[in-house]
Amino acid sequence: MSGSRVGDTRVLREVLGFLERFQDIPVAAWGISTGTITVFTGLYTLADPDWPSRVVLGVLAGVVFAAMALAVAYTLMKPSRSERILRAQRDYDKGCVAFEDKRYADAVSMFDSARRQDERYSYESKYGRVCLRLGRYENAVAAFTRAHQLAVVKSERSAARRNRGVAFFITNQLGSALNDFSEYLESNKKSSVILRHRALVHYHRGDFAKAEADARAAVQIAPTNSAPHSTLAIVLAAAGDTDGAHRSLEKAMHASPESPAAQYAAAQVYAALGEIDEAYNLLTVAVQVDSRFSPRAERDPLFDPLRADSARFESALEVVEWKFLGSLEDDA
Repeated sequence: MSGSRVGDTRVLREVLGFLERFQDIPVAAWGISTGTITVFTGLYTLADPDWPSRVVLGVLAGVVFAAMALAVAYTLMKPSRSERILRAQRDYDKGCVAFEDKRYADAVSMFDSARRQDERYSYESKYGRVCLRLGRYENAVAAFTRAHQLAVVKSERSAARRNRGVAFFITNQLGSALNDFSEYLESNKKSSVILRHRALVHYHRGDFAKAEADARAAVQIAPTNSAPHSTLAIVLAAAGDTDGAHRSLEKAMHASPESPAAQYAAAQVYAALGEIDEAYNLLTVAVQVDSRFSPRAERDPLFDPLRADSARFESALEVVEWKFLGSLEDDA
């Protein structure tokens, strides 16, 4: 379809959407008129004025006319359902463009506007994903909960649980995170990313046996990826197996240390092992390459050893220019 025809179609849809408003006038007029007449009748009865019948009818006609005018004005000011759907789609499209242009504040605003005008899984999901990256974790939890309710297929419900689990985990709502991750893994058993996330949930809950089992499963699924090896190293260090932790860390650094997610995970290991300078170096790089790790690290209890030097820790998390790697469809 040519650009002019697309434009004509859009204009036609907007005109039809505007005309749809007039469908609501009878309902609004009836409600406003009935209420106004009821109030008028009550006041007239209480006042008991000695008015001629034609005056009463004239006043009543004026009241009805005013009510009708208010009904028309109210209806014309209120967008129709079709208009809200069209505006939501436009805002959603603008949000996608803004994200690609690295205008993240505009993107989150546009997605928020879209979801407020039309209830749709994709709008809630995209809004939640941007909130997750910007560190607005409570908003992300609410958005993914709503996305789960609006999902129409199993894959959408599963994705909503997965992403909400990440937000729950970062905000230390470990029981909720465990539930979401476990349900996701029931139908996505080969997800090394969520397996290692669940391993860290078990780790923070003090269940090191389950943590190690999940971490080793993640390594087995993705043996060439760095992050699962780092997660296993964290668990082994907590269990007192320092040699095993260092061996897993060495495997991690020879796998894919250039990935910001891998650098972040390796920084967690070095912090757990008490090698503070190396932890700072890797965390700083991860944050500057992919900004989502700054608000995440700010809440991460694995970096407690780094918080002893608050000024240095804040400096490591300082974002010079906000940037995210990958599209909004990528892993959170």
